[in-house]
Amino acid sequence: MNRYVITDYGVIPNTDALQTEAIQKVLDLCKNGGGTVVIPRGCFCIASLRMWSDTTLYLESGAQLLGSEECTNYEVFDVPAGVELRTDMELITQYYLDKPWPEYRRAMISAYGEKNIAIIGEGEDSVIDGRDCFDPDGEEGFRGPHGVFFTNCQNIVMKNYTIKRNGNFMHQLDNCKDILMENVTCLAGHDGIHLHHCVSTLIQSCRFITGDDCIAGINIKDLVVRNCEINTSCQAFRIGGHNILVEDCHIYGPGYYPHRKTVVQGKGVELPREQGRHNLIALINHFASTNFPSEIPYGGYAFRNCLVEMCDQLILYAADEGPLMSGAYLSDITFENTPLTNMRYPAYYKPSPTVPLTVTLKNSPVTFREETRDCGYGLFEEGAENLTVVVE
Repeated sequence: MNRYVITDYGVIPNTDALQTEAIQKVLDLCKNGGGTVVIPRGCFCIASLRMWSDTTLYLESGAQLLGSEECTNYEVFDVPAGVELRTDMELITQYYLDKPWPEYRRAMISAYGEKNIAIIGEGEDSVIDGRDCFDPDGEEGFRGPHGVFFTNCQNIVMKNYTIKRNGNFMHQLDNCKDILMENVTCLAGHDGIHLHHCVSTLIQSCRFITGDDCIAGINIKDLVVRNCEINTSCQAFRIGGHNILVEDCHIYGPGYYPHRKTVVQGKGVELPREQGRHNLIALINHFASTNFPSEIPYGGYAFRNCLVEMCDQLILYAADEGPLMSGAYLSDITFENTPLTNMRYPAYYKPSPTVPLTVTLKNSPVTFREETRDCGYGLFEEGAENLTVVVE
């Protein structure tokens, strides 16, 4: 396999000047034959890079890709023929007033319809840093570029690096298949990873320390999350899909970073950590879409050998309540050897009229916080219809 060290091709480290064009020329050497593009130790300022099939972007120890703080520097790549996007823009048009907004796809690293692509580092000091790129004209008045944007790709590997401070999601993957995310640390304000319409994903030995959702996605199939640290000031999982297993994970609040919408930030201002809201709202927020509904109910959720601490509510699920709760019902969740400790309130649950929800607790005790335990709360409010809670 061809190996290209970017500094051998005129890329300059440790300068404020953007190196996007020079690094892209090295990536383009892999366009027809693949290869490994090596980022050596040093800081390299970039905007939008595009990867091709059979390419590995390799960050050596001490390598840092620093995102431009100017949103206008980020390119919006053309969508190739045959690539069907399933990003938030297509799934959740209610947020965008049904208007096309191509700038949503801005990212530090992108790939469209490629196979056998990888981002691999040598440890936590291999860094992709979005530097909180702020866009007052972006979604919600602040969202800028993503960190990684992969669409319609197959056989993806992301390993052994830190990604942080992106202007939007750290990883946005849609319509992708066969994904491995291992030993990746996701830090700061936005979502760790979105997996809309992705199939066969393994996330293991990762750290999600975020101010927004840690793991999210609609119509996910066959997801395993294993041996991860999950800390957030929003939802641990904002998710909907089929066959989702979470095991050997520590999921806890309050969040180290504030929820992104509750702090004020402008261009060139690092996200303040001590401000804003920090509570973990829910372990699971049901995430569905009326634009791409599921033909069968979501289900096959299992949490095994996990520890859940200081979560406000177990589940936020209100069938048919708004477009982001509609398009699929939820049928079953199992908790096995998973203590749910220091909960705050009962789950927010409004039943589906046609699909009952079964929650099974196997050796998974539930406790409430001192300030609420005397209120007589249970995991669900009494009298919830179409709900069965099985305790074993």
